[in-house]
Amino acid sequence: MHSKASVIHRWIVLYPHQDSLGPIFELRNQLWQSGCRGVKLFPPFALIAPVAKPASAEVLQTMAWLLREKSLEDSAGGSITGETIVLQPLPNNLKLLGIPLSISIQPEKAILPAQPNGVTTFLTVPEKPLVPIGIIENQKDQELARSIYQRLPPLHFRQGAVANFAFILTVDGGSTAAIRWELGKPYWMAHHG
Repeated sequence: MHSKASVIHRWIVLYPHQDSLGPIFELRNQLWQSGCRGVKLFPPFALIAPVAKPASAEVLQTMAWLLREKSLEDSAGGSITGETIVLQPLPNNLKLLGIPLSISIQPEKAILPAQPNGVTTFLTVPEKPLVPIGIIENQKDQELARSIYQRLPPLHFRQGAVANFAFILTVDGGSTAAIRWELGKPYWMAHHG
C-alpha cells in the first residue's frame, strides 16, 4: 500500500462481530439505493485512534482488554451499541457520516505513546469509537441517513476484535472518493455473555 501522491492513514480499529452488522449493511444499502454513492467506501470498523506506525500485539491485546472492561462498567453488561448518526468534516468539503459507539476510552493516554508531529489523519480524532458509514456531500443525505437508521434495529454487539488498519483515501476533483485498505491481525475482546 504505497503511493507517492497519497498519505497512508493508520488507525487502531474495533470491528464488531459479523453477526451484528445487519443494521449497518441495511443502512448502507438503503442510502446507496437513494443515490448516496459514498456509503460503501469504508469497511464497518470503528476508528479508535490514529497511530504513526502499526501498534504492537501487546498494545492491541491491552486495547481489547480495556474495551471489554469499559463495556462492563455500565448497566449494558458487556454490550456495546451504536448511538445517533454524526458528521465529521473531511478535506474537499466532504463529510464522513458515522455512528459513534456507546463506549469511550482515551487510548492515547492509556497505552499509546505520544503522537509525533508527522502523524496525519483524515479527520478529527473521535471521542468515542466511530463506525464510518460513508462520505456524503450534503445535509439532505444526513437527514435521510438519520431517518433510515431510526427505523432499523440499533447496532448492538458483545463480541469484537481490535486490529491495525491502514488506508489511503483519494478524492478525485470535487467529490468522487476512493479508498484502498488493509486490516492487520485481529485481537478479540475477552468473551462475555
